[in-house]
Parts: sequence; structure tokens; C-alpha cells
Amino acid sequence: MPNVFAVSASTTLNLRSSPELRPDNIVGAMPHGQIVTKLEDADPPFVKVSTTLGGETLTGFCSRDFLEAAETEGSGGTAEKFDKTLTEVFTRGTPKQAFLQELVAWGKTAPEAIFTDQPDNKKDIYASVTEELGPFGDITHRKACMLEVMRVLAGFESSWKWNTGRDSHNPAENSPDTNSAGAFQVSANSLVFGDDLKSLVAPHGILNAKGDGDAFEALMKTNHPLAMEYIARLMRHTRKANGPLYKGSERNHFAPPFDRPEQSVYPWLSRHAVAEFQAFLA
Repeated sequence: MPNVFAVSASTTLNLRSSPELRPDNIVGAMPHGQIVTKLEDADPPFVKVSTTLGGETLTGFCSRDFLEAAETEGSGGTAEKFDKTLTEVFTRGTPKQAFLQELVAWGKTAPEAIFTDQPDNKKDIYASVTEELGPFGDITHRKACMLEVMRVLAGFESSWKWNTGRDSHNPAENSPDTNSAGAFQVSANSLVFGDDLKSLVAPHGILNAKGDGDAFEALMKTNHPLAMEYIARLMRHTRKANGPLYKGSERNHFAPPFDRPEQSVYPWLSRHAVAEFQAFLA
């Protein structure tokens, strides 16, 4: 069963902090058509989901009776709806359809502030992919370019598998705050790169990278919309948190096996895939 659903309630569906009907546990009202990602089953009829409301990523419980498999173009269809975005990445194969569904669903509701131009920020991922994907157009095009970087990066880091954990080949990953996790293989020590990163995970009880590394790892594996927002925000601050984002001479500062150009994301980025993402987002 796909993990991506749309709210089918005719008006709104309440998102609750616990799997029970109580007047004091409502954390949000999701409109008809709202995209949610199912995290796990709970006491029937409730399921635990994650979604983005008003630019904020929320996790809670709602009734499964008012959810249906997402049918919006590019976010819940069949493999035929994806073409250029199914392009192979290095030796990792082709993206998983479910991953692409979640990626597009997140892109449709992600805060525009994540993608705005930062012309003086040379550490920004957009500055690094100008040759491959630029020049950048309106916010929808900028979103599509970000989704394409995320598509390729997740292929390198995890073969698009959300449950990927610590890289046993990297000796630097030797503690909860340095262990990478999730489809994008980020670690809790990356929180130092931005206050917006800290604010994003703080509602989930993650306040100190050195003390909350295990909780951070679990969050990156289970809360997919939050993990996608996290990596997008992180790449606006730095590319040095992910080895495949290193470019040219920078790669000399990262451990093997990232020692050849084709082992970075850049040769695998596709303008055709960007165009397809842009059509899905429009």
C-alpha cells in the first residue's frame, strides 16, 4: 500500500496528538485533498501521519476512513506517470516510484522560503548546480531543481531507502550525533549549520545534537516530509554534510569511495527530469 494519501473528507479532517477522539488533542485541521504520509498504523481507525500545514511539518493521528490513495499527478499514480525522473543514477539503479511520489507531494506543499534566491550565498546548492540546471526561473522551477538534486542525492546515499542507517565504512560515524540516517544520510551534528534546522526538529524533542542523536536518527527514518525539508534547508547552508555533493577539488577532503567525478551527483542531474518535476508541481 502506498504511503502517500490525500484527505477525502468533504470539509476538513482533524489531526490529533493522540489516537483518540478528544476535544483537547486537535493539532490541526487538514482540508480536502491535503497530502499526508502514513508513518504507521495505530489503534483503529487511526493511523499516524505526517503532513505540512501552513509551512509547518506536523505529525499526528487521523482517521484512516477519510484517507484515500493520492491520485494527484506525479504524487500518487502509476509508474507511467514518471518518465524522465526515473533516470538511472550511477550504479544505484532507478528511483523507487513511492519515493518519487513522496518527493513531489512534499514539493507541492513545501514553504517557498526554502527555495528563494540567495545571490550572495556561495555555499548554497543552487550556486553549485548552476551549470547543470541553471539559470533558475520562478519559484516552481527552483523547487523542481531542488527536487532533482534530492532525487539524485537519495540515490547515492541510500538507493532511495528511508530506513538506511549508519555508514559502517565511514570511521567518522562513531557516535549517535555523527551517525547518518534516512534516505539522505544526514546526522545530528549537521544541526550546527543553521538555526532553521534546529527549529525544524525542536518540536520533536531534539534540542541537543550530542544528547539527541538517536532521536534524530529515528526522525530522519520515519518522518519523511520533515526529512525532505531538512535536507533541502541543509543544502541551502552547505554541501559539505553530504559527500556526493562535493565538487572538483573539494572531493579531496572527503573519504573514499567518492574519488571520481561520476561518483558525485552532478553528472547525473537531468534538465529533463527538472522539467517533469516542474510540470507535476505546476
